[in-house]
Amino acid sequence: MSLQSLKSSIEEITKQKASALIEEATKEAERIVEEAKRKAEELREKAIKARKDELEAIEKSVLSIEELQWKKKILGKKAEILEKIFSEAERRIAQMAGESAYRSFLKNVAAEGIMRIPASEYLIIANKRDSEVLGGGLKEIEEEVQKAKRSQLTIEISDDHIDSLGGVLVSDKNMREYYNNTIEARISQSKMRLKGQFYRELFGGE
Repeated sequence: MSLQSLKSSIEEITKQKASALIEEATKEAERIVEEAKRKAEELREKAIKARKDELEAIEKSVLSIEELQWKKKILGKKAEILEKIFSEAERRIAQMAGESAYRSFLKNVAAEGIMRIPASEYLIIANKRDSEVLGGGLKEIEEEVQKAKRSQLTIEISDDHIDSLGGVLVSDKNMREYYNNTIEARISQSKMRLKGQFYRELFGGE
């Protein structure tokens, strides 16, 4: 092979290799650009989603606060109405004193208090008016409770009186245990139950 032929052959091989390298570099550059575009798109989508989630969280938070405020207003109004109802109930109970329905109520709350305390001797404490009413029906209460407890017992009306709208405070003879069954205690229990219901309505739960 002549020198000229060898030179031409080298130049041809060099051109082919250069062309192959250029083609490979071009493909690699295109791959890098596409990868960069894909990553940029992913970042953009993530940023949009993060912003969207943030806005949704803010919207939910605002709605929750508004809902809570409205619930507070509604429950506040309910509580206000119930207070008026309880006040009216207290007034009507005070007016009922002396009626047969009230005497029946006194007998029932006294019997209930006695049933709650394990003893054989009991003391009933009430306001002056109710003590007099209970004194007239003490035998009947005693017989009723003895039948329910299936045991002998004695009941006394205390000479001391409590400051109460009505109802009774029942204790064992030694006053170690007692059961508050006054009108105020019963209304207080009703209020506590309703407050618990209001709390569940406000914050959720069973």
